[in-house]
Amino acid sequence: MSLVNVLMSTYNGEKFLGQLMESVLNQKNADIIFSIRDDGSTDRTIDLLKSYQDERISLSIGRENLKPARSFLKLLRDSAEADYYAYCDQDDVWDENKLNFAVKRLEGYENEPALFMHTYDVVDENLNLLYRRDMEFEKPMRMETTILFRTPSACTMVFNKKLRDIINLSDPENIRMHDYWTLLIADGIKAKIVTEDVSLMKYRIHGENSVGLERNYFLKVKKLLQSAVCRRNERMLQAKSLYDNYSGLFDEETNQTLLEVIHYKDSLKNKIAFLKDKKFRWDGYINLMFYISVIAGVF
Repeated sequence: MSLVNVLMSTYNGEKFLGQLMESVLNQKNADIIFSIRDDGSTDRTIDLLKSYQDERISLSIGRENLKPARSFLKLLRDSAEADYYAYCDQDDVWDENKLNFAVKRLEGYENEPALFMHTYDVVDENLNLLYRRDMEFEKPMRMETTILFRTPSACTMVFNKKLRDIINLSDPENIRMHDYWTLLIADGIKAKIVTEDVSLMKYRIHGENSVGLERNYFLKVKKLLQSAVCRRNERMLQAKSLYDNYSGLFDEETNQTLLEVIHYKDSLKNKIAFLKDKKFRWDGYINLMFYISVIAGVF
């Protein structure tokens, strides 16, 4: 049976952590190790984690608060070798067959970098179903659409050692989130990306979520505008980090795409060419946000 290393960064997660721990430790038909890094919790999270007397669990206490993205990348870099790796959030509940399902879908791709992603049920604090998230897997899985808008969820990601080793080559100066970084790398190296529109976990929405979801159309637009203004050039800077870390592994076309993003503000000619590039397209309001952010110079 293939070994899966489940990776979880915790921070003040005592309220819901117990349910998540049980759902991971009780995975069916899956051989796991559970690597956990606490990112500076001030509640009872560490005590709760230490109470689990399970030899599969490896716990490290961070000396500083790295925030989720860098904490997960450090955990990935420092954790034990395995056949597969799975990101895990501290407040969700996994289906008992989540890892078995994922590993089966990745079988046959051992000799190339491969990533699996699925969808999930969004629930409230008491695990009551709110809706099933549309991950929009039917739309092209390309680096351009990931840079533009695609918002992956780390908690759905399972990937093989080949991809893990490539992720570990990087030390990004700028990183939006670890899931976004992981998918961008997979896109850039043309890894095998396997998706399934099937729910394999419950994603809990509550007041302490590091990253939440938004369904209302107008609130989505407002959130995108706020993101563009408050985190100026986040996508451009992410493209630069990707190019700085991986240009030697990417093909010429991929590198040219990244350079187009990196240098879009250098001249009016570059801006116009960027706006006209049909590779950077999604749907109505996302395209509108793209035009606005590029013209305003905050993409």
